[in-house]
Amino acid sequence: MTTGNINSNYKDLLKELDRVNTENTVSVFIPSIGKNCKFKALTVKQQKDIIKSAADSTLMNLSFNIVTNNIIKDNSIDSVEFKLHDKALVLIALRAATLSSTYTATNLEDSEDTIEVDLLKHIKTIKGVKFDKKSAEFTVTVDNIVVDCAAPSLKSDTAVNRDCLRNLSNTSTDVDDITQFKIIETVGDMYAYEIIKYIDTVTINPEDDDNRKVIDFNDLNTTQKVTVLEALPMSLSKMFLSNITEYKEYEALVTVIETGDNKYSISLDPGFFAAQ
Repeated sequence: MTTGNINSNYKDLLKELDRVNTENTVSVFIPSIGKNCKFKALTVKQQKDIIKSAADSTLMNLSFNIVTNNIIKDNSIDSVEFKLHDKALVLIALRAATLSSTYTATNLEDSEDTIEVDLLKHIKTIKGVKFDKKSAEFTVTVDNIVVDCAAPSLKSDTAVNRDCLRNLSNTSTDVDDITQFKIIETVGDMYAYEIIKYIDTVTINPEDDDNRKVIDFNDLNTTQKVTVLEALPMSLSKMFLSNITEYKEYEALVTVIETGDNKYSISLDPGFFAAQ
């Protein structure tokens, strides 16, 4: 067999695999648009990328979040701007369809207590839970400063996570040698990066309306966004946290199974996609 034939067969095989992946799709309910979307199943390479992201030592596992955001974007058959609250359902569905629908969930109060969960049945249950769209948009105000916020898209989440990971990597700090001060400093940095994902605009309303200033965060880079956030009054911090926590309550509904008085957790981390 000639090299040309080998290359031709190789390309034909890849095309056929892509066709099969495109035809054998997974249907997932997307809360932000209120309907189902189709996704290609996970590939072996994508599973490898997820598992490799476990080497990320950052507190929020930024690499895992970046990899899984990209998988959702790349595997989607439909053209949708997915929001952060769509992510958990999609990942659970892809895992159930690709690896196994059976998952061992851990009791939130007792790590020794576990139960076997059928992820497909769990997804059907969650589909009936309505997402509170009011929590996806909120405004925080102090004095003459108004900050309009909205649920982040996966695209903006990825962009900020990349910049955050790049910034933390440039510190050249060995995880084993990290000091308590550095841990506190890192938590503070990541807190700021998390908040800026939600900010759309910052408006300054002076008594003289002619001098009204509006800062559109879409026009700023990540560093500029953090700088603006850090210049805001500290009294806004608690308001941000309260509203973001309320928004993320939907994710808690998706990743927690209640049985009697017990609550069991689905941990969306690299281990979730390891072979059973």
